[in-house]
Amino acid sequence: MRLRLRSRAVARLAAGAVDVDGGAVRGAGHRLYGGALELKVMRVTPINMAEAIIEPFWDPGLSGLDGWSIKDGSGHGLKVGQTWCNVSVNWEKRPQGGPVLRMERSTELDVSGYDGLVVSAALPEDGRLRIEAMTDRGTVGKTFGQGGKVEDVLPLEGATTLLWFAVEIHVGRPQASSAWFNWIGLQHAGLLERYNKQWSRFDARWEGYLVDESSEPSFLPAYGIAITPEELERNRERHEAEWAETGTSGYWEQAKPFMDVAPESQIREYARFWQDSRFARTRENDQFIVSPGMKLLLYALLTRDKKLLRLAARYALSLCMIPNWSDGFITRFPGGIFDHRCFVQSLVLTELAFALDGAGDLFTPLGKELIMRRMMEEGLGGVNWTVWKHDYIFECNQLAWFTAGRMLGYAVLSREYPRIIPYMEQAYREICESMESVVAGDGSTVEGPMYFMCQPGMGGAGLYYYARVTGRPFAEVVPGSLLRTAEYVESIVSTDRGRDFITICDSGPNASLRSAAVMAHLMPDSQWVTVARKALKRAGGRCNDFIAEDLLRSLPDADPPPKPFVSLPEAGYAASTRMLHGRPAKLFVMGNKAGAGHTHEDKGSFVLEYAGDTFAMDPGVCSYNLPMSRELQQCQWHNMLLPLGTPERPHPSHPLEVDVRPEGDGDETRVRLRTELAASFPDYYGRWERSYGSEKTEELIVTDEYELLRGMGVAFHVHTLLPCALHQGKVVLTGREALCEIGVPDGCEADIEELQHPDLGVIRRIRILREGTAGRLAVSFRLAVLQAGE
Repeated sequence: MRLRLRSRAVARLAAGAVDVDGGAVRGAGHRLYGGALELKVMRVTPINMAEAIIEPFWDPGLSGLDGWSIKDGSGHGLKVGQTWCNVSVNWEKRPQGGPVLRMERSTELDVSGYDGLVVSAALPEDGRLRIEAMTDRGTVGKTFGQGGKVEDVLPLEGATTLLWFAVEIHVGRPQASSAWFNWIGLQHAGLLERYNKQWSRFDARWEGYLVDESSEPSFLPAYGIAITPEELERNRERHEAEWAETGTSGYWEQAKPFMDVAPESQIREYARFWQDSRFARTRENDQFIVSPGMKLLLYALLTRDKKLLRLAARYALSLCMIPNWSDGFITRFPGGIFDHRCFVQSLVLTELAFALDGAGDLFTPLGKELIMRRMMEEGLGGVNWTVWKHDYIFECNQLAWFTAGRMLGYAVLSREYPRIIPYMEQAYREICESMESVVAGDGSTVEGPMYFMCQPGMGGAGLYYYARVTGRPFAEVVPGSLLRTAEYVESIVSTDRGRDFITICDSGPNASLRSAAVMAHLMPDSQWVTVARKALKRAGGRCNDFIAEDLLRSLPDADPPPKPFVSLPEAGYAASTRMLHGRPAKLFVMGNKAGAGHTHEDKGSFVLEYAGDTFAMDPGVCSYNLPMSRELQQCQWHNMLLPLGTPERPHPSHPLEVDVRPEGDGDETRVRLRTELAASFPDYYGRWERSYGSEKTEELIVTDEYELLRGMGVAFHVHTLLPCALHQGKVVLTGREALCEIGVPDGCEADIEELQHPDLGVIRRIRILREGTAGRLAVSFRLAVLQAGE
């Protein structure tokens, strides 16, 4: 159906325009005067008694992005596109005036059952959203005052028909940035209050589901799979000794924040995935229901605390009363097919398996049966559907991620339902297949260290429980692929005192204690021991996980010495670690294989560490909740040579279309590497070869030989968290024990820009600028120990 409103009717509506902020609606009906307005029908799809969706931007199959009119933003590099889970908005710079984005759409929509128009978006922290709407009652608009993840609601002022609406994004900072839209919907404020109240059905007694409070628990495992009596007794002794010595424990510290929280208040229609808010509602920012139960359970068992054990059981039942174990309504949208895999289901399976095993005698037959049914239907059913549907999860971190809950769920339930055992064996075969696929022949993996650590951390946990239920040694059930990773960890282990890993790709700096413990246990002669020791030190020497507690008992007393040079051709990594004045100096050079996932525009970048500090860093990633997580993938945030003077942001092909592999060698004294990079930037470089030469540890020379296809010059980027300053033709970076002098070549200029990282604080971007479309640029890095008084 199409409706044409002549300009007189449009003018009559626009004449009544009001702004909820108190001002005039800027540009109301600006493209409508003097012509006809084409109105396209949109669907109103209810998602609960109070809300409906009219624009499902998250689902590529349902999104109506093509029906929107987007104001030209080519002057500031605006790009708007559909992704797998939202509509992405990117810009190269802030325009001289007005919004970075304005998009609008006409429609004819019955909104008589609703009083607000809702836009869900993720904005930069300094971003602001403006919404305008034309209805049968006039035109309204409002500019909202908050960045980040938002659900901004524009009151419809009693309207019954929505005819046209627009959204704008305004920003403060001039740099390139990004945002995204999740969905647009309708809301009835009064009914929303009623909707929210429907989840308040249970109190702390859980009558019929928990035994009477006078009942005394045994504080012993029911099945001996998630927890065994022997390890519980051993860990109790260790915990008591630790508490007597320090007055605290790792188990206490992780359980304490939830000891006074009523889990019943966390019951909603959906269960949020830890702190991941991408697909959850903003009103669920306070929901922390997935993981507190197990933390409380472990501490309660160690200390024989009846009250806290009962609280852990209440968390389990509260999870069972959540209808959908998924992030939010977008995974259950009527007529939609979007899914966020089974992250939530696998986590809840772990929680409930621990509850059945560790607090089993607190549940009545009804409570126990409810938990097991939800585990099988909503939990394992959801996990298996993901495994059946998505082949790619066998080739990345995800099957390992899901295996912890999947395997433990099977193992515990097999004690009640033996017919489950063949399915558990199938799960074992599948995780072995996946681990063999993820780890290459040279022991490398391409997703980055934090993604790899899902293999031992989550996949390893599943294998640990599988070994326990089948009565086999843990090392015997682990695929041999994990044992090939000695050279890999040599390349990515960090010498920075505050980091376990060099943060390449979508990676943070530190490993979980469990994942590090698994690898150190399996490979006690490797740098995994160094990673585990760092993780344990960061935890204050205190464990908060029974698997880590068990495996760290075999941790060697000393770290192995680093290898002076390693090269991983299948991943495209090379690393040199040499000693200078008794302190390690490490150079890591980044390549990768074509098509690798969860990677950045960083091929040809490098990292330089010395004396426990990082002088040239890779910023890694931040929370996926933030638009900046996408910015950090860009080559501008890496230590690259980039063209200057192009109207758009220069970028390589992404994903990578060719293998990029540093070639060369090194030893205890020197290192020589070279990488051909032009093919990774096919639109910008006719030639680009980067080489790394260091004949002695204290000096590194990075040389770029290049011919530009586009641009008028180049910028050599270096990023650091350390203080730095320009001084007599050099950039001096000062660490805690050492300094690095970066030489600025003749004919070049240098500047320093301070950028904000949401987790790391201020990152300093050093740029060495050179004009010209071809040439040879050699930049020196000289390392030295700080002298007294420096």
